[in-house]
Amino acid sequence: MSPPPKNRHQWRHRQVALIAVTALCLMPGALNLAGIDFGSATMRPGSPASAFEMSPGAIHHALLEWTAVVIAMSAALVSLVHFRNRRDLAVPIMGIALLTAGAVDAFHSLAAMRIIRSAAPDSGFVPFTWALSRIFHSSALLFGATLSLWLGRLTRNDATPTRPVHAEGRALGLIAAGFALVAYAAVHLSASSPSLPQTLYPRALISRPFDVVPLALFLCAGAVFWSWHSRSPSTISFTLMLSTIPEVATQVHMAFGSQALFDNHFNIAHALKVVAYGCMLVGLLQDLSGPVRVQAGAPAVDNETQPLRGPRPTDPITVGQATRPLSAQIPLAAFVLAFAISLTIALAMYSESLRLIHQTEADKIQSKSHLLQPVLVRLYRQAQEDATFLRRTPPIQGIASAVREGDAKNDALWRGRLQQIFTEILHGRSAYVSIRYMAAAGTGNDLVHVYRSKGDILTLPEGQRRPVEGTRPTDALKQGRSAITFSRVTSSIIPIAT
Repeated sequence: MSPPPKNRHQWRHRQVALIAVTALCLMPGALNLAGIDFGSATMRPGSPASAFEMSPGAIHHALLEWTAVVIAMSAALVSLVHFRNRRDLAVPIMGIALLTAGAVDAFHSLAAMRIIRSAAPDSGFVPFTWALSRIFHSSALLFGATLSLWLGRLTRNDATPTRPVHAEGRALGLIAAGFALVAYAAVHLSASSPSLPQTLYPRALISRPFDVVPLALFLCAGAVFWSWHSRSPSTISFTLMLSTIPEVATQVHMAFGSQALFDNHFNIAHALKVVAYGCMLVGLLQDLSGPVRVQAGAPAVDNETQPLRGPRPTDPITVGQATRPLSAQIPLAAFVLAFAISLTIALAMYSESLRLIHQTEADKIQSKSHLLQPVLVRLYRQAQEDATFLRRTPPIQGIASAVREGDAKNDALWRGRLQQIFTEILHGRSAYVSIRYMAAAGTGNDLVHVYRSKGDILTLPEGQRRPVEGTRPTDALKQGRSAITFSRVTSSIIPIAT
């Protein structure tokens, strides 16, 4: 469908603007594919705190952030001038939303420059303030657009031809105070909190999961702007709808691309945020410099847009009323889509978080195992030396000879002496739990069993000695008489067979 002749020039300008903004959003990705990297190098890489020193990355970040802040403040000032001249309450509402978002951006920039200190570490504070500023900006934009649509509907249904100026000013002041109060509360809580949630997961599929929330909110805001523009086409509504393109692109680069401060996607996202703010400022200036139009919410009828074929009918023709208007279906579909995307990404983030937790725990165990390895080596070496010493003591051979000859008296004598030796060894070896002398033949019962219990060294009576599964020295017997074998470790016991 071609535009009316009167609006054809404006239609072409909007097409050019749409193509230009879309090209600006796609250009960094295309240049990345060509091998161009927009990341900034740091002067002193190493610890996380060194990334915040005055390096090229920090300077680039400060320039981009303050450019966005200045544009946001300028757009807010122009919106107030627009309200003074046109009396359109929807415009300053969006301007105030952008102004408070710019104030939170300024807080993020000051935190990155270490001008504002926080109770939390800088390595987590700066990424969190970015996520906070984006969530606040998208929420304020969506709330402002919804409020503007609601006020516009009230205006159309109101029979009063004009509203008092002081009533509009009072409403605007209340809205500005509400935005400022929420922004201050968010900034104060984040600056005073001693611990902040982790927002950066470099090895995850979604490296910045907190940036998924503003991504969904910007998609919903874009649907609301489209509904606004379809009901009341204007430069302001088109500009707001156009600005959501770089906003969404910013969140895509941050949520799925940025792995660290000042990397390629980090700088691209901050530059695209400047483009989004610039779209709003240019749209406000263009609308302010144009001819006076009918206030938003009051549709105008242009005779030139009516068909010129034949006489106009004197009686209206009833064509029915849409039960589900497209202007309501599009925002609803966008909300469902944003909810589905958020749910899918949340499940993926949960799965990825579990994987990262398991990987982190495995890395900790591996690190501790490296520290424990020398201790275990010393323990096994000491156990080997003690087993060699015990094998050469007289009671070991004396018990074996007494058992073979059936000499009960010498058997008891030698066992008593071996118990004394085992007891002295347990006193000197705090890592040992028990020492046992087992019979290789028969049931494999303990001939002598001395153990540690609650700090005391005790001897297990002969009637209570039973073979323990997995401790019979069958492997040692296969190796020969002089072999020393370490069997399987069970229940913190290291069985040693000689």
